[in-house]
Amino acid sequence: MTKMIFVSLPVTCLQASIAFCKTQGFEQNLQFSDAAAACMVWSEAIHARLLTHAKWRTFATIVVGLLACACQPARAQDANPYAEMAPIARYLSDSRTTELELALSAAPAPVSSHAEVLVLEPKGYVTAVPGSNGFVCLVERSWNTYFDDAEFWNPKVRAPNCYNAAAARSVLPAYLKRTAFALEGASRAEIEKRIGDAVASGALTAPEVGSMSYMMSAKSHLSDLAGHSHPHLMFYLPRMEASAWAANLHGAPVTADQGRPEPLTIFYSPTPRWSDGTPVAPVICHASQKTRIHKQWRPPPSIGT
Repeated sequence: MTKMIFVSLPVTCLQASIAFCKTQGFEQNLQFSDAAAACMVWSEAIHARLLTHAKWRTFATIVVGLLACACQPARAQDANPYAEMAPIARYLSDSRTTELELALSAAPAPVSSHAEVLVLEPKGYVTAVPGSNGFVCLVERSWNTYFDDAEFWNPKVRAPNCYNAAAARSVLPAYLKRTAFALEGASRAEIEKRIGDAVASGALTAPEVGSMSYMMSAKSHLSDLAGHSHPHLMFYLPRMEASAWAANLHGAPVTADQGRPEPLTIFYSPTPRWSDGTPVAPVICHASQKTRIHKQWRPPPSIGT
């Protein structure tokens, strides 16, 4: 099993720090970067996370809590604010309208306006708007992450996603099962086991050919650490090495992640605009009494502007 090293560092000027790291051979992973944080990749096994001081204070609270868990197991629940599931009401939107608008923001209007829209209710997702193009849009919650993620039960997470027909048939069911188990009151360990059993029995299978989704909402909150991250497309394939797409390499615009325990690999491709057409905002950094403006990402010619 490959060992990985992650180092998080507070910095005074994020853009100047990014520029310095690039001179040392690091590449920026824009999938996990935003206006307050930058993921810098040295190799597939070594990553550095640069955080503004404001972001670091939030992140440090979580890290200190996790360290406290390791040193004082009996106080683990006190140290991690998301150690247990919150009351179901905290995972629900204020209104169906709020949930609908957020779900529709996952993809550009030409896609989402004809998509089926699901909304979360106390007993699970229900269809609020029927669709006509095969796409399914919804707002995902925190349990759609790794089971060892410290924010697995974070009730603030709102992740608008819009699956095409192939992904709605073959990828979305795993998330809906996770949701059903969570709302039944299952622990994360129980959910992991049930999902693993579903994979082993063939109830959950590898993605269909052509599975993809849009995740381009500027209103999302993917985690306390990542915020709304960066608009991107996701492509779902049967489990494979990231190198099959030259992902996670220096200079490559594509990143990849492995499903656990779902049998899939997800490839991420950033886009230069949010779903409403707004360009990704430039980041302003004051350094040496000068204002430097750097665009977070410039798309390659093959993707467009």
